[in-house]
Amino acid sequence: MTEAEMVKMCYDKFKVSNNYKNIIREVPFLSRSIDMILVTQKNEIVSIEFKLKNWKQAINQALDHKNGADRAYICMPEPPMGFNELFIKKLKETGIGLMEFNPDDDAINFIIEAEKNDNRWFPNINSLKDIVNRISNKKIFAI
Repeated sequence: MTEAEMVKMCYDKFKVSNNYKNIIREVPFLSRSIDMILVTQKNEIVSIEFKLKNWKQAINQALDHKNGADRAYICMPEPPMGFNELFIKKLKETGIGLMEFNPDDDAINFIIEAEKNDNRWFPNINSLKDIVNRISNKKIFAI
């Protein structure tokens, strides 16, 4: 399985859940690209960074996402030896959530819930909302 295949499978899974107003892949933000944005029914922006491995890079990317998103997650399959203890510790310290993707049964399990990020800079929040509005061709957020 490639990272792109995992993103596609998760996208299809989220799309049928009815928990989200919008789901967008490859959202440009702060000179990077957020793999997926979920807009909840409460208009929260949830970012997801997908990785097959390299959790250290995933944490750095998710930290960038927290500049505009309400919540940030990393989604990856559980490694054969389980998730690294240092990885779990860093997630809890930073408030980043963890979703485990199981390709065998196409399941997404929330291992660690992401903390709501109230420590954001309003221009970044508005920038991400504007990008979401433009990419989705919907006026989800009033800016």
